[in-house]
Amino acid sequence: MERIQTRLTERFNIQHPIVCAPMGFVAGGALAAAVSHAGGLGIFGGGYAGTVPGEPDLFAELTRAQPARVGVGFIAWSLASAPQVLTAALRHSPACVFLSFGDPRTFAAEVHQAGAPLICQIQSLSQLEMALEAGAAAVVAMDPRDGHVLAYVGGPDYYGGQAWARYDLAGQGSRSAGSTFKPFVLATALQQGMPLTRTYSAPGELTIPIRGQQPWVVHNYDGSGSGQMTLLEATVHSVNTVYAQLIMDVGAQPVVDLAARMGVRSKLGAFPSAALGTNGVTVVDMASAYSTFASDGAHIDPVFVTRVSDTSGRVLWRARPTRTRALDQTTSREVTGVLQQVVERGTAVNARIGRPVAGKTGTGEEWSDAWFVGYTPEFVAAVWVGFPDAVRTMRPPASRITVTGGSWPAQIWQGLAGTWLAETPASSFPRPDPPKGSTGDTGITGA
Repeated sequence: MERIQTRLTERFNIQHPIVCAPMGFVAGGALAAAVSHAGGLGIFGGGYAGTVPGEPDLFAELTRAQPARVGVGFIAWSLASAPQVLTAALRHSPACVFLSFGDPRTFAAEVHQAGAPLICQIQSLSQLEMALEAGAAAVVAMDPRDGHVLAYVGGPDYYGGQAWARYDLAGQGSRSAGSTFKPFVLATALQQGMPLTRTYSAPGELTIPIRGQQPWVVHNYDGSGSGQMTLLEATVHSVNTVYAQLIMDVGAQPVVDLAARMGVRSKLGAFPSAALGTNGVTVVDMASAYSTFASDGAHIDPVFVTRVSDTSGRVLWRARPTRTRALDQTTSREVTGVLQQVVERGTAVNARIGRPVAGKTGTGEEWSDAWFVGYTPEFVAAVWVGFPDAVRTMRPPASRITVTGGSWPAQIWQGLAGTWLAETPASSFPRPDPPKGSTGDTGITGA
């Protein structure tokens, strides 16, 4: 319980004392007296519906002395009376944070209307502790024109108390790339001559035979499927079953070889599930690789030090980055055109900043990792969100919402890129040249 007190205090920036009551054994009046005596904050609970005989309004008792100072309510209620209990609690302490043992969807409207900052379903004290465990994010931003690293966030606090505080989440932390790896598969297919109008079946679930191994069963993110789908639409909507078929056609080895040439330095396994991002990568890897798309297929390794000067200002050394061709210009521009539509109307609409942006979302198995990697001609950034200490799901109660690449990572990218580019005139991506002998239709609109 002490660890829960500490995490509540840290998570919600609470400065007042917390009084913890054993759930199921505390009458409202006794707890109210304890909280009032402590002059602050109560975590209260019980195996009843929020009231006990003879004490019809626990919240009135609890908040009568110092209503402004009661900041957190921990309520174990029955679903039948949850809305009424919640209404009473909000009336007396509108700043409460509510953690429910019931399904919060049954009274979500009341919570939303009252503006309660947190509500999630808790099954046990261990789940409550997990819900209060802060996740983390890592960000690397680069200028794709010269490779200069513009921002590097490897964790929230190097001197923090967490066991992973001194671990570089951006450069050392290797996590599943999710669907941010799909553009490498798409680029490989385009290089091999497949058009964006190539169609595949797009069922919600697909079983693919693998010689000498168990069949590969692939599911789409939300389990939904459709009929035939082009490569363009399959990328915009991040359809796993299409990409599973695509990598079987183009081969896993060419895909991982291309990703390595484009800047992914982590060791990559050449197996079919690589199409869905099962290989571990770093945030630096993904920023570097997507900067290759942003610079028309030319790769520059990240530049962390631009020059070294002595005390008089004389330059002793200056970085001279080397530009290498990793992907042909036409293919790179085609991929960028598709990734623009991912932001305009696909899974990454939360990354829109009022100017041309290309990018791709990624969500790990069981929502354990969430990514967004996006770029403009002048700026590229990779954002990862997850739990640093273990591969754990980011769904309630472990997180406030179900975290996907299109939620917090895209929103973080939007805030970062929007601020960084605020005074930079917007520029458009160059359109790909139409294939020789074609009518000029690449399958890309608005690119």
